[in-house]
This record gives sequence, structure tokens and C-alpha cells, in this order.
Amino acid sequence: MSNVTRTRKGNLPSAMLTAASLVVCLLSLAAGRALQAPGVCPPTKPFPTPSYEAFFGRQGPVKAESPEWRVELTKSEGAAKCPSQVALLFQARNKQTGATSQFKICNETAQVDEVNFINSTRALVLGRVGSSFPVASVVELPSGKVEDHFWCFLPMLSPHHRFLAFVKEFPPRPGPAVISDEYVVYDLTRTAEYNRPHFKPGVSYSPGWPVYPPGATNALGENVLPQGSPAHSRTSRYLFWLDDSKLSFTDFFQGQNLLIVANLSRGVRDVNVRTLALDPAQLVDLDQCKKSTAPSDFEVWSKEPAGLIRVAEIDPVPGKPGMACLHFVPSPCLRQTDLMVKLP
Repeated sequence: MSNVTRTRKGNLPSAMLTAASLVVCLLSLAAGRALQAPGVCPPTKPFPTPSYEAFFGRQGPVKAESPEWRVELTKSEGAAKCPSQVALLFQARNKQTGATSQFKICNETAQVDEVNFINSTRALVLGRVGSSFPVASVVELPSGKVEDHFWCFLPMLSPHHRFLAFVKEFPPRPGPAVISDEYVVYDLTRTAEYNRPHFKPGVSYSPGWPVYPPGATNALGENVLPQGSPAHSRTSRYLFWLDDSKLSFTDFFQGQNLLIVANLSRGVRDVNVRTLALDPAQLVDLDQCKKSTAPSDFEVWSKEPAGLIRVAEIDPVPGKPGMACLHFVPSPCLRQTDLMVKLP
């Protein structure tokens, strides 16, 4: 095992340097060491389909309620001045006073998928630019002022609605290039400025603080690499919250498939990240795989069998703190359908 600690400091006043540092702790297994399954995974409940996977192109009704508010999308209309060419009109009603107010979202959002409340004065509107391009708008209540908005692939809201985890967006790119996945978390309770890294003067950064891979800064376009470069690739279907401060997913890089657990209990600027290798020697059955796949596919896969491990869901284990179950995407190449692990 190895344990590496790295500290990154943003361009912040000295009194804030400690709070602004991002600590990444990597805990990986030695090569070839098998994972020890400490138990049998309980049956899993179907994971709810994210709203951004619903049909795109026909705006449906959207409304949400909290103890204080009822917010409803009342109208979607053409608007040449909006980047999306669509203006989205909302009504907010204070359930305690009965007062109502209206607000409008006029940015890249072409369709609204859901509204979530962050606290008593702030809401998150999740929508899409296109069928596979989610966009988030952080809205102040009751004014409806859009505090911030940003693109966010695979957005996943933490259980108590403090954090939004997502995969970094990538810009249009000329010529051959590869995209390296970069995983980001945005603190919805803080300002837009707080959620912009400032590691180097003169560098533009995207919204949110990076939690993985090591060395990521969320600088604009840093996830677009020259053709042939080694790149990180997500191998879990979504990003998963084990609780309100622990984010988990799996990532493949240079022949190794890792379970990533990011602890955000100290906030987005001071994240503790640990990893656990998923050992293909334990999980992948190459003999069975050879019988069930085309020779050309098997020739490629057999060189990096860890890439065959795809995770459909990651769940905490009830009654067993510190344990999680990985449920795999069904495959004839895998020896088992799930695996219980002790979190690093």
C-alpha cells in the first residue's frame, strides 16, 4: 500500500490558505493483490433514473415544494435574446406568508428537468442545453436572481443538497484530441466566486473544485488532451453519494480500475481522496470471456482486463459503517455480479 498526500493552494489571502488547500490521499493496493470480499451484498433497489435522461425536446410540467416554498415552471417561450432562444418563467410562492413572485431563467437552458431546494433562500434548477448536456442554475429566492450557472455532465446532488458532483464539461475542440474525465464538486451553499479555483493568476477556471484525478485544477480546457495521451475514463454509470459528504465512483487509467472515495466533510477546498484498486485477477474470467466475445474484441480486452469492470451502482451497506457494495454491469466476462468492499 502507498499513502501520498498532496496539498494545493489557490490564489487566496494567506488567512484562507489552509481552508483553500486540496488534500488528496491516494491509498492503492499492491499490484496483483486480490480484493477480499468481506460479506455478501444485500439486494439492491433500482437506482432512480436521473431526470437528465428523460426525453429531451418537449418541456413538461416542473414543480417542487419545501416547507417554505412552492416553485413551479409556468411557461416556456421563445426569446431571441436568450442564448438558448428560450425563456423559462417561474412562479415562487412563500407558503408561510402567501406572497408570490415571478422570475425568469435566460441562459443556455433550453429545457428544465427538475428544481431542488438548497436552503430557505436558494434553489437549484437543473435543465439541459441539448439531449445530453445538463446545465445548472443556482437561483436566489424570492428574487429569482441567478447567482451562477454552468454546464455539468452527470450531475448528482448530495442527499442534503449541499453539494453537486459532476464530470467537467469539455469545449469544442479542433482536430484529433481525447477527453480525460475530471470529477468536480460545487458547494451550492457558497457564492459563485467561492466555487472558482484560483491556483494561478491569469488562468481561467471552470465552476467547481476538482476532487480527482491527482493534479487536476479545473482549469478551462485542461481535460482536452492531444491524441494518444493517456486519459482517465469513468467506469461507473453515475457518480454516487454514500452519505452527504462521501462521493464515490470508479475510474480507469493506464490499465488500472480504481474505486474513488472523496470525503468532503471539510468542504470542497479541503478534500480527502482515497482509492482502492479493483483487481481483474479476482473479478474477470478471461477464459469465459474468450468464449463469449469476438476474437478481435477479446484481443483488445485481454491486454487491459481491468477495463472490463463496469459498475452500475455503488451503495453503502446498512448496518455496516465503512462498507460499500459495488454492483457490476452484467457481463459474461465477470466472475460475479457484485462485490462488498471495505472503504479505504
